Amino acid sequence: MASKLGIHINFATESVAMVEFCRQGKPAVVKILNLGDVGFPRTVKAVSPGTLVVARQVWDSQDLTDPEGEAARCAGILLGSPVGQAKVVDAFEGYNEVDTNDAEV
Repeated sequence: MASKLGIHINFATESVAMVEFCRQGKPAVVKILNLGDVGFPRTVKAVSPGTLVVARQVWDSQDLTDPEGEAARCAGILLGSPVGQAKVVDAFEGYNEVDTNDAEV
């Protein structure tokens, strides 16, 4: 039976163990923090075709003054990346962990 749980994998540091986890557990979602590795998400999809594979990009800065422009810029980078070109993930995660401590409410 497929799991309803997901897993977040940082840079596929334990790729053999993580692939085996996906093979056995068939997680609903796998989020991978590594856009440079095309082989790993491709392997995850091969062993668990029903898994939603999400790639997360880490950004040095996130311009919150122009969300639409920044989204277009980020989408261009993601879709132009090796993983984006290979179409080996189902979705990309963009903005993450935005510092809103100084945001006006």
